[in-house]
This record gives sequence, structure tokens and C-alpha cells, in this order.
Amino acid sequence: MSSFHAEPSLDKNWRAAALGLYLAAVWLLTHRYFGIRYDGVLYAVQAVARMDPAAFRNDLFFAFGSQDDYSLFSWPYAWLAHSIGLATASLLLLVFAQLAWATTAFAFARRWLFGNALWFGLALVYALPSDYGARGIFQYAESFLTARSWAEPLVLASLAAALADRKLLATGLALLAFLCHPIIALPNLLFLGFYYFRPGARWLIVIVLAATALTFMMPAMDAEWYEIVRQRSPWVLLSEWNAGELGQPLVWLSILWVGLRYAPSAAHRLLMAFILAGAFAMLLAALGSLSHNVLLIQSQPWRSEWLVKLVALLYLPGMFMQGWQRSATDRWLLLGLACAVLTSHAFGGPAAAVLAALVRPGRPDHVLPPLPRWFPIAGWSVLAVLIAESVLSAIQQTEFLLEWASHSFVVPTAAPNLDFAAIFQGTPAVILPAGLWLLLKSGKHSARLGATMVALSAVFLAVAASGWYRERDAYQAVVFSGRPPSVFTELVPSGATLYWENNLELAWFLLRRGNYASTVQTAGLVFSRETAIESSRRLMRLQEFGAQDAKFVGRQLRRAPAGQRPTLEKLIELCRDPILNFVVLDEKFEKLAIASWAHPVDGRIWYLYACSGTQQGSGAEVLPVGGKTPLSRIE
Repeated sequence: MSSFHAEPSLDKNWRAAALGLYLAAVWLLTHRYFGIRYDGVLYAVQAVARMDPAAFRNDLFFAFGSQDDYSLFSWPYAWLAHSIGLATASLLLLVFAQLAWATTAFAFARRWLFGNALWFGLALVYALPSDYGARGIFQYAESFLTARSWAEPLVLASLAAALADRKLLATGLALLAFLCHPIIALPNLLFLGFYYFRPGARWLIVIVLAATALTFMMPAMDAEWYEIVRQRSPWVLLSEWNAGELGQPLVWLSILWVGLRYAPSAAHRLLMAFILAGAFAMLLAALGSLSHNVLLIQSQPWRSEWLVKLVALLYLPGMFMQGWQRSATDRWLLLGLACAVLTSHAFGGPAAAVLAALVRPGRPDHVLPPLPRWFPIAGWSVLAVLIAESVLSAIQQTEFLLEWASHSFVVPTAAPNLDFAAIFQGTPAVILPAGLWLLLKSGKHSARLGATMVALSAVFLAVAASGWYRERDAYQAVVFSGRPPSVFTELVPSGATLYWENNLELAWFLLRRGNYASTVQTAGLVFSRETAIESSRRLMRLQEFGAQDAKFVGRQLRRAPAGQRPTLEKLIELCRDPILNFVVLDEKFEKLAIASWAHPVDGRIWYLYACSGTQQGSGAEVLPVGGKTPLSRIE
């Protein structure tokens, strides 16, 4: 399938090499590795739990099942982690996932884009911020390892196979993506359905009516479960999104809709399938929020935005190349869509929808109405404001230089110092695709100049590669060292549940023990009512205890007052929960601590308390873990 013609100079090997090296550098600058973080922590602990399930049986994240129940990803992750270590396995799997992502994106794009449109489209996708959905929580092509890291390349490979008319391969890859991460694979399945079956207007009406009816016939979340989900994970509900977040999908759908005006007839089927898949997914998400439908809330169909956004960014440069010379109105239409992309988190959605309303996709030769005289002045003013905002954003992000000068040799920090690539995070990243213009222009000159461009691109790639690995964090080195403090591991048996205040990762990865509760561990409550109810109970107990990592977003769990610290009486009360066996605090209460450990980075001393000991000290009867009271080891 072809939508844009190749440039005559594209066959020159040096030019293709220079462009490839430049794109690789863009990718490395915008997808740097900072270690196991964010959702990567949850997938890492699922791999650890695969190796020793009994150790996590009472952990809040695993007690009633986790996301791991819907994915096969943790099986190879656990095997590799057991063989070469968790941190190394995470790095290795992410490196290959990023290679697969960049490669499959290219394979998909080259099926319908050629020449300059291909290179600029890939540059936009590689460089621009990839967040989607509410609150900036989710991104595609993430720089930490999750099941999404591998599901997305499988989806892109499935799309490439579909455009190559290899239906069996496309379906097989789509199913593999579904087994890896069902939610990420859902938009691909919707696309394949609309792409292959091409329903007409009547069938679309039937599909919408049937989906609406089924939504209200299927089981719904009860009020208690729904309220907990709304407070802990409001981003899964469209009803909790703000206006800017609701407008983002409009930007990407509007770009594809306007793109029908500039695409050749062969590309219409592809674009229309994405438009229908994206719009239908957002309809399902809205129905889920309205009806409280369990399946629709859990499947999060709004996350189809990742694929619609990717295709829209990929296609936007080609639209410019096809439509720029048509008319002044076309030029401002395209510039307006570009501005909508840059302001997609604010007013870009409504603006893009208004622009899309001007286009009649069934009539690509339709002449757009002439512009009023004042419009160019207003348009250039808006562009000037956006350019100024981007420049100011870049200047603001260079404040890391001051931080480096005063902290890099003094204060240990999880944030990497001298991080020049931070300039290209966010809107200023649009500068990176602009650099392609020099390489594309050089195609009109001598081969000697072309070789120079290859060399410069290689230098750029080397500089970008030198800053890709940013996991220079002493704290992570301790957490994933595989060398737990023996004074704790000897006293806390496998299968025991402890609460390590504000240090979930130390409990999970250093001790390899289940943790009692924390906000992070409630991530799966949308998939399990039992997890939701138990999360509310445990976190309420922790908040009464005075823990700072025990809060929801909403009203049900109020944030602990500043400066509030656990007391001995609160510790005794917390330990009344029979699920909890040990507590680790940086507070020392009389002689109840049975062991202590100093953190090797910050020197903070942590004290281990056996709940059996605290209850006995209070005169209450309790059965100790393993039937005996742990020995004391204070160092």
C-alpha cells in the first residue's frame, strides 16, 4: 500500500544510513533507561513471585490474584531473572523490546509511507512525548520493562502483516500480543475487525446499539467497589477525566479524519479502520463509566489511544507534504492540526475537532472556504506563542545544570546528574525531527558530503548512546543487589508478612518477602473486588498507625497529618492483625526491636519488630510465626 512517493535520492545508501543513524540517536535520547521503576516494579515483583510463590501468599498485591493472571509475560521474565539476576534480566529484556519496537514501527510505517514522509513520521513518533490517557500515567514505548514493552511491538508487527495481506500472520501476532497484555492488544483486534470486515453505515449502527444494550445487561461493579476504584484509580474511568484529557483522543482522531483528504484511495481503508476502532473504543469506555460495567472498566478500552496517537503522528508529516501546496486554507488547516498536537493537553482537542469539521473525506477535491483577512495574523500570533513556550520550556529544563553544579559531588540522589538529554523531554523534542531536514537536503549534493553526514550522524548516535544508561542510583543498587541483610532474613521466615514503612521495594526485592500493604500494592483492585475491599481495610489500619504510604486519592483514606509518627501503642494495635507478622520502622521502641540494620547509602537505621513480641509485651495472646518467638539480633 502506498500513500507517498519515494524521493529519487532515497536509494543512495549513504543517505539511508545517515537517516537510520539519526533516528537511532533520536530514540536513545528520548528513551533512556533509569532502571526498574514505576510499573516496572510491579512486573519485576511478579517475576520474583514466580520463583517463590509461597513467600508472597499474604502480600496485598498477590493475595487475591494480580495482573499476572492475565499475562504470560512473567514466565520468561522469571526464568531469565533466576538465571542472570533481576536487574540484568530487566535491562536485557528492555533492550530487545526497544529494538523490537523501533523495528516493527519502521516495518509498519514503510508499508504505507515512503520517502521523506516515512523518515519524518518515524522521527515524530520516536521523539515526541508518548503519554496518553489521564494524568500522564501511561506511555507507549516506555523506558522501563513491563508486559506492555513486548505487547506493543507485537501489535505493530501484526499491523505490518495485515498491510502485507498476510491475514494468518497478522491474526497470530495479534493473539500473541493478547497473551502478553490483553488491554494493549485490544485496539489491534478492533482495527483488524474493522479493516477486514469493513462494515457499512447500517452495520455500524447495529454494532453501536448492540454494544450499548449488552453493556447494561452485563454485571456491574457494586457501589462500594466502584467507589474504591474511583478513589484509587480514577484514570480508568472516563467520568473522572478533565476536559484536556478528554480532548486528547479528539486530536488524534481529527488528524486521521483530515488525513483522508490528502491520502490516496488505497490508504483510505487503513485510516478509516483506525478512526472506527479508536472512536468505538472511546464509546465503550464511556459506556463503562456510565453503566459501571465490570468488564469494560477492567478492559480499559480508552487505552486504544496509544495506537491511534501513534498512527496520527506517523501520518502528520505526509499530510503536510501532500496538502501544503493545495491552497492557503489547506496550509492553515495543517498548521492548526500541528498546533493542536502541541496543545493536546489543553485546548487542542476542541480546536482539532473544529478543523476536522471543515473537511469532507468523501470528496478529497473539495475546495475549502477562503480565509478571512484577519486569520493569518491571528494564526501567526498563535504560532509565535507556541514557539516562545517551547523555548521557555527548554530553558526551564536546563536548571539541571545548576543542580549538577551544587549537588553532583555531595548529595546522593536518584535523579541522574549532568543529564543534557533532559532538554528534549516534552515539547522541545520537536527540535529533533527538525534535524532531519539537513540530512534530507544533503541528498542533492555530492556523495562526499553524504559520507560526511553519515559520520556526523554516527557521532550524534555515539553521544546519545553514551547517555542512554542512567541507572546510576546507589539506592537501586542496594535494592536489587541480591545481598539482603542477614540479621533480617534469619529472623523473618519465607512466607511471613511484614510491613516495611515507606520502603516496599526493600521488602519485595531485598528481603524477598511479602509486604503487608501500601498504595502501590493496590494497583490490581480494579480487577478484583476482594483486593479492593482488603486494600481499604489494610490501608485504613496503616493510616491509623501513622504511615505516610497509606493513602488513596479521594476521601475514604485521609492523608496522615504532617509530622505524625507511629507510636508504641499504635504499633501494638497494628500488630493485632493476624496477617501481619513483622514490622520494620526507623523508630526504636524500648527493647522490643529484635534486630537492626543500617542502610549502606544513607546510614538510616531500621529496626525489626516481631508482632508476636509486641503482643506479648502488651499482655495479649498471639501465636508467633513458625510457633516460636524469633531471637533478637541488634547490631
